[in-house]
Amino acid sequence: NLVARPRPYEVVPGLQYLIEKQDTYSFPSGHSGSSFAAALTIFLNFPKTYGIPAMILAALIAFSELYVGVHYLSDVLGGIIIGAVITVLVYKTSEFIAQKELIL
Repeated sequence: NLVARPRPYEVVPGLQYLIEKQDTYSFPSGHSGSSFAAALTIFLNFPKTYGIPAMILAALIAFSELYVGVHYLSDVLGGIIIGAVITVLVYKTSEFIAQKELIL
């Protein structure tokens, strides 16, 4: 809501979208952000046999946001970056806390 960017189908004449109109703004893509946050969490905490498929699924979800016409590429990339940054910050913070508890 801070950016208040309209969705592509509201701006690009003739663009066909494959789902019903959304009542929220376009930037960032929440589905892309949350799917990459979940996939990166799996990637960082479980064997790569789970992490790699999770990352592939997240990429497919992000691509689907473009395909159905509800987000711009920058919306999807913004969501991915936000989701990944938050995930890494939480992961590093939890590692730091775990190390400090072992020392105490």
